[in-house]
Amino acid sequence: MHILILFIQVAIFFGVWLILSGHTEPEFIASGLLTAILAIFLANWLIASKSRSFPSLVGLTTGTIKFILIYLPWLLWQILLSNLHVAKLILHPSLPIQPTIVQFEASLESEATQVLLAQSITLTPGTVTIDTSGGIFTVHCLSSTTRNGLVSADIHNKIAEVFGQPKVNEIQLIDITAELGQS
Repeated sequence: MHILILFIQVAIFFGVWLILSGHTEPEFIASGLLTAILAIFLANWLIASKSRSFPSLVGLTTGTIKFILIYLPWLLWQILLSNLHVAKLILHPSLPIQPTIVQFEASLESEATQVLLAQSITLTPGTVTIDTSGGIFTVHCLSSTTRNGLVSADIHNKIAEVFGQPKVNEIQLIDITAELGQS
Protein backbone atom coordinates (compact mmCIF):
# COMPACT_ATOMS: atom_id res chain seq x y z
CA MET A 1 0.00 0.00 0.00
CA HIS A 2 2.85 2.40 0.80
CA ILE A 3 4.35 1.84 -2.64
CA LEU A 4 1.01 2.66 -4.29
CA ILE A 5 0.73 5.87 -2.27
CA LEU A 6 4.25 6.90 -3.29
CA PHE A 7 3.55 6.05 -6.93
CA ILE A 8 0.39 8.21 -6.96
CA GLN A 9 2.21 11.11 -5.31
CA VAL A 10 5.08 10.91 -7.81
CA ALA A 11 2.59 10.70 -10.70
CA ILE A 12 0.74 13.82 -9.51
CA PHE A 13 3.96 15.76 -8.92
CA PHE A 14 5.43 14.67 -12.26
CA GLY A 15 2.15 15.48 -14.05
CA VAL A 16 2.17 19.02 -12.65
CA TRP A 17 5.83 19.40 -13.63
CA LEU A 18 5.07 18.18 -17.16
CA ILE A 19 2.15 20.58 -17.57
CA LEU A 20 4.09 23.56 -16.24
CA SER A 21 7.36 22.86 -18.08
CA GLY A 22 5.91 21.91 -21.47
CA HIS A 23 9.10 20.01 -22.37
CA THR A 24 8.75 16.58 -23.96
CA GLU A 25 12.38 15.93 -24.88
CA PRO A 26 13.71 12.69 -23.31
CA GLU A 27 16.38 14.41 -21.20
CA PHE A 28 13.79 16.80 -19.72
CA ILE A 29 11.31 13.97 -19.07
CA ALA A 30 14.02 11.96 -17.29
CA SER A 31 15.13 14.99 -15.30
CA GLY A 32 11.54 15.85 -14.30
CA LEU A 33 10.73 12.28 -13.30
CA LEU A 34 13.92 11.97 -11.26
CA THR A 35 13.18 15.29 -9.54
CA ALA A 36 9.58 14.21 -8.80
CA ILE A 37 10.76 10.92 -7.28
CA LEU A 38 13.43 12.64 -5.19
CA ALA A 39 11.07 15.40 -4.00
CA ILE A 40 8.31 12.97 -2.98
CA PHE A 41 10.72 10.66 -1.15
CA LEU A 42 12.31 13.59 0.70
CA ALA A 43 8.92 15.09 1.59
CA ASN A 44 7.62 11.76 2.87
CA TRP A 45 10.83 11.13 4.79
CA LEU A 46 10.53 14.54 6.49
CA ILE A 47 6.85 14.02 7.31
CA ALA A 48 7.44 10.48 8.56
CA SER A 49 10.37 11.57 10.72
CA LYS A 50 8.16 14.15 12.44
CA SER A 51 5.08 11.95 12.90
CA ARG A 52 6.87 8.58 13.22
CA SER A 53 4.41 7.08 10.75
CA PHE A 54 3.85 6.96 7.03
CA PRO A 55 1.53 9.75 5.79
CA SER A 56 -1.86 8.71 4.49
CA LEU A 57 -2.79 9.01 0.84
CA VAL A 58 -5.93 10.97 1.67
CA GLY A 59 -4.19 13.56 3.89
CA LEU A 60 -1.43 14.41 1.45
CA THR A 61 -3.20 14.22 -1.87
CA THR A 62 -6.40 15.98 -0.77
CA GLY A 63 -4.40 19.01 0.35
CA THR A 64 -2.22 18.83 -2.74
CA ILE A 65 -5.20 18.52 -5.08
CA LYS A 66 -7.04 21.42 -3.39
CA PHE A 67 -3.87 23.51 -3.66
CA ILE A 68 -3.40 22.68 -7.35
CA LEU A 69 -7.05 22.95 -8.41
CA ILE A 70 -8.18 25.89 -6.29
CA TYR A 71 -5.24 28.03 -5.21
CA LEU A 72 -2.77 27.87 -8.12
CA PRO A 73 -5.23 28.89 -10.87
CA TRP A 74 -6.52 31.70 -8.68
CA LEU A 75 -2.96 32.88 -7.90
CA LEU A 76 -2.00 32.78 -11.60
CA TRP A 77 -5.03 34.97 -12.36
CA GLN A 78 -4.01 37.43 -9.64
CA ILE A 79 -0.46 37.53 -11.05
CA LEU A 80 -1.87 38.32 -14.52
CA LEU A 81 -4.07 41.11 -13.14
CA SER A 82 -1.15 42.55 -11.17
CA ASN A 83 1.07 42.43 -14.25
CA LEU A 84 -1.51 44.44 -16.18
CA HIS A 85 -1.77 46.97 -13.35
CA VAL A 86 2.01 47.45 -13.13
CA ALA A 87 2.26 47.72 -16.93
CA LYS A 88 -0.43 50.42 -16.84
CA LEU A 89 1.51 52.31 -14.15
CA ILE A 90 4.75 52.10 -16.12
CA LEU A 91 3.18 53.16 -19.42
CA HIS A 92 1.21 56.06 -17.92
CA PRO A 93 2.89 59.38 -18.83
CA SER A 94 2.93 60.69 -15.25
CA LEU A 95 4.04 57.36 -13.73
CA PRO A 96 1.43 57.45 -10.90
CA ILE A 97 3.21 55.28 -8.35
CA GLN A 98 2.83 55.73 -4.61
CA PRO A 99 5.40 53.44 -2.99
CA THR A 100 4.81 52.59 0.65
CA ILE A 101 6.07 50.09 3.16
CA VAL A 102 3.37 48.60 5.38
CA GLN A 103 3.11 46.04 8.16
CA PHE A 104 0.23 43.78 9.08
CA GLU A 105 -0.49 40.73 11.18
CA ALA A 106 -1.78 37.60 9.47
CA SER A 107 -4.20 35.29 11.26
CA LEU A 108 -2.90 32.22 9.43
CA GLU A 109 -2.03 29.61 12.02
CA SER A 110 0.71 27.49 10.50
CA GLU A 111 4.19 28.50 9.45
CA ALA A 112 3.65 26.84 6.05
CA THR A 113 0.60 28.99 5.26
CA GLN A 114 2.45 32.11 6.40
CA VAL A 115 5.33 31.26 4.07
CA LEU A 116 2.84 30.66 1.25
CA LEU A 117 1.28 34.07 1.94
CA ALA A 118 4.67 35.80 1.91
CA GLN A 119 5.66 34.10 -1.35
CA SER A 120 2.28 34.78 -2.99
CA ILE A 121 2.50 38.48 -2.11
CA THR A 122 5.97 38.64 -3.63
CA LEU A 123 4.89 36.76 -6.77
CA THR A 124 2.19 39.31 -7.55
CA PRO A 125 3.84 42.29 -9.27
CA GLY A 126 3.61 45.54 -7.37
CA THR A 127 4.19 44.00 -3.94
CA VAL A 128 7.25 42.50 -2.28
CA THR A 129 7.36 40.84 1.13
CA ILE A 130 10.38 42.39 2.81
CA ASP A 131 10.19 40.55 6.13
CA THR A 132 7.99 38.19 8.08
CA SER A 133 8.43 37.28 11.69
CA GLY A 134 5.95 35.83 14.15
CA GLY A 135 3.01 36.42 11.82
CA ILE A 136 3.96 40.08 11.26
CA PHE A 137 4.53 40.86 7.58
CA THR A 138 6.41 43.86 6.18
CA VAL A 139 5.50 44.54 2.55
CA HIS A 140 6.54 47.11 -0.05
CA CYS A 141 3.58 48.28 -2.18
CA LEU A 142 4.10 50.08 -5.49
CA SER A 143 0.73 51.86 -5.62
CA SER A 144 -2.46 52.50 -3.69
CA THR A 145 -4.14 49.72 -5.72
CA THR A 146 -1.59 47.14 -4.60
CA ARG A 147 -1.86 48.45 -1.04
CA ASN A 148 -5.66 48.13 -1.17
CA GLY A 149 -5.21 44.57 -2.41
CA LEU A 150 -3.52 43.76 0.89
CA VAL A 151 -6.29 45.46 2.89
CA SER A 152 -8.97 43.40 1.12
CA ALA A 153 -7.17 40.22 2.33
CA ASP A 154 -7.87 38.33 -0.91
CA ILE A 155 -4.67 36.27 -0.87
CA HIS A 156 -4.87 35.72 2.89
CA ASN A 157 -8.46 34.48 2.70
CA LYS A 158 -7.87 32.23 -0.32
CA ILE A 159 -5.02 30.51 1.54
CA ALA A 160 -7.21 30.28 4.66
CA GLU A 161 -10.02 28.74 2.57
CA VAL A 162 -7.80 26.11 0.97
CA PHE A 163 -6.08 25.11 4.22
CA GLY A 164 -9.08 25.39 6.55
CA GLN A 165 -7.87 28.33 8.61
CA PRO A 166 -9.74 31.44 9.84
CA LYS A 167 -10.58 34.18 7.33
CA VAL A 168 -10.61 37.92 8.04
CA ASN A 169 -12.83 40.73 6.75
CA GLU A 170 -9.90 43.00 6.06
CA ILE A 171 -6.31 43.50 7.12
CA GLN A 172 -5.30 46.54 9.17
CA LEU A 173 -2.13 48.02 7.70
CA ILE A 174 0.41 50.08 9.61
CA ASP A 175 2.16 52.53 7.30
CA ILE A 176 5.87 52.15 8.03
CA THR A 177 6.79 54.71 5.38
CA ALA A 178 5.08 57.46 7.41
CA GLU A 179 6.89 56.35 10.56
CA LEU A 180 10.23 56.36 8.75
CA GLY A 181 9.57 59.88 7.47
CA GLN A 182 8.94 61.19 11.00
CA SER A 183 12.25 59.98 12.40
